[in-house]
Amino acid sequence: MSQYEIVILAAGKGKRMYSKRPKILHEIMGKPMIEYVVAEAKKLFSSKIVVVTGHEKQLVEERLRDDGLLFAAQEEQKGTAHALLAAEAMIGKGDLLVLYGDVPLIRAETLQSFIAFFRRSEGVAFMTTEVSDPTGYGRVILEGEEIRDIVEDADADENQKKVSEINTGICALRRDILPLVKEVKAENAKGEYYLTDIC
Repeated sequence: MSQYEIVILAAGKGKRMYSKRPKILHEIMGKPMIEYVVAEAKKLFSSKIVVVTGHEKQLVEERLRDDGLLFAAQEEQKGTAHALLAAEAMIGKGDLLVLYGDVPLIRAETLQSFIAFFRRSEGVAFMTTEVSDPTGYGRVILEGEEIRDIVEDADADENQKKVSEINTGICALRRDILPLVKEVKAENAKGEYYLTDIC
């Protein structure tokens, strides 16, 4: 992943925040959460940063206008795989690092370690973590260090819901694997196209 591009997914409405303001523009210590993500992404010196906007895209793009970013619009919010494909026309030949505009505590150092891990992978890597209460998160089904499946909370059975390893959403893809994202089906409880299904 010597040459890579960053795509930041930032199109969601943030329904659980009960606010008309886009989720990623909610402030933490006086700054919209997406600005923390952009700042850390810029430390990685990628060839390009594309932000996928959707809900209230004008507000988001106006806020980030001076950051030298590219914008791609996800007109309908149909899931993370659908969001990534909205940026396809802007993606060059580099491998991809996919970040989320609502994960403001991510650090460049963590992402650098993740990229190093990705280089040892077979072309797809997801950042996971273990939590004491995984409720609401996608459960990661592992065999050793290999991900066998990522099951969204709404689709998980009782045994899967006991798994404490969760998906953070952050992932890296080899550029030639991007066409597989088009094969993802919306066969789940929410009827969305999940990027995690490429596992």
